[in-house]
Formats: sequence, C-alpha cells, structure tokens
Amino acid sequence: MTRRGLDFAHLRAQRPDLITLSLPGFASNDTLRCDWRAFEPIIASASGVFTDMGQNRVLMGIDPSFSPLPLASAYGTMLGASAVVLALQARERTGCGDHIEVPLASAVLEGLSYNSIQIDGYPARYKTPREKEIERRRATGATMDLSYDDLQEYLDPFYRTYECADGRKFYAVCPSHRSHAKRCLQAMGLYDEFVETGLPTVSDPYRSVAEWEGVVDSSEWSQSDRALDLALADPCLSLVDCQRLAAVDTNSDGHLAGYTAIDE
Repeated sequence: MTRRGLDFAHLRAQRPDLITLSLPGFASNDTLRCDWRAFEPIIASASGVFTDMGQNRVLMGIDPSFSPLPLASAYGTMLGASAVVLALQARERTGCGDHIEVPLASAVLEGLSYNSIQIDGYPARYKTPREKEIERRRATGATMDLSYDDLQEYLDPFYRTYECADGRKFYAVCPSHRSHAKRCLQAMGLYDEFVETGLPTVSDPYRSVAEWEGVVDSSEWSQSDRALDLALADPCLSLVDCQRLAAVDTNSDGHLAGYTAIDE
C-alpha cells in the first residue's frame, strides 16, 4: 500500500475527511512484534490467552489450554467498528476524519481485561475467590488440581452455571453493574427475597462529583492527561500532534498555552 502511494497518511493528506481503520496483529509501534504474521494462535500465544487468562483452567491444572475461538479477531472487530461510529459522529461536528488503529493483541487484552489486568497492591476486598485461592495455593505450594465440581465454590455468582428445576442448565453472564445484577436477580425470581434479607434498594448509590475526595488539580496532570485534554478540545488534531503538544510546558492554569497544529 505504501509503495503504491495508498498508505493511510498519504490518503488522509489528500482527503482530511477520510476515516481509515487498521486492524494489525500488533501495534505499529511495537518494534518487536509489528512484523510478525499475525495469525490468531500467534496473537493468543503472545497475549497469554492460552495461559493465565483463564483462572478456572489454572485452578484445574490444565494450563496452558488451547482455545479455537478467534477471540482477538472478535474483540478487534467490535472495538474497530465502535471506533468508526464515534469517528463518524465526530466528523459530523468537525468535518475532520481520523485514522484508527486497533491492534488485535491489544483488543483481546482489553476484552479479557478481567483476567489480564494486574494492579500491584490493590486491596484484598477487590480480589475474587478464585484469585485468592490461586494465590493461596501458589504461596503454599499446593497442587492446582480442583475438579470442575469443586471449582463451583469459587465462582462469581453472576458468572457461573445454574441448574433449573427440570435439570436443564444455563450459564449466567452478568457484567459488574448494579442494574444488571438487579435484573438478573429479578429474572431468577430472587430479588425480593434478597431485599427482605437486607439488600440495599437505594436508587442511586453513587456520590456526586462535588463530594469526591482527592480531586487532582489540572496542574498535576500527567503528559497523557494533557494529550487527552487536547484531543477532546480539538478533534482535528491527530493523536501524534496531541502527544507532542502535551510534552511542552503548560501555563499557570495547567493547560497548554496557545497552540497550533504541527506542520510535518
């Protein structure tokens, strides 16, 4: 494409309103992997999908475990399509197009973030029973040998298999959102019973922004924060421009002094 003068940068230089989407296996700035032939198993292997991405498999001692599901392609397609829709909406306001890159390896890590994210020192109350059991077994040298039946004790109640009265089974998948959990319990006919035993029923459990503690002053923003601020303020700026501009000194308000787009 580049040799024929049809690379994205050249096309958008001629038509700034174009919206282009690239779905490489690995990020273009990943100097180690950007030239790898990005077949689905290669992406999954490099991203850890076959290893610690499945806590059930770890506890059952079947790690690594191959999955034929094209997870990277599925998540990449979903995120890419969503990004294009947002770019189309932005173009309606600004007249400017955009170039979007969604590396499939990054997409699968985003889609499976509940298994891949690692936060050092986060409180134990946020850890799932499976995480705690994995940590306990690794600390004590215990074997990872749970059977699937034994594993049920450690599963999230909103992400597990249940059996109906007639013996049929179904798998509940309920994202961690209060209204989703409520509807799930209502569908199972359990919500009223839980309320009677003390489940809170407040309509809005969240504090307003004015009540938040530890709000960071804009002068303390990081370079990436300032880049995001610029991107939101001027959608016609490219991500590269925003990152470059965010690297310069800020004024006393913590915002960038007057700026102009960089001429390549």
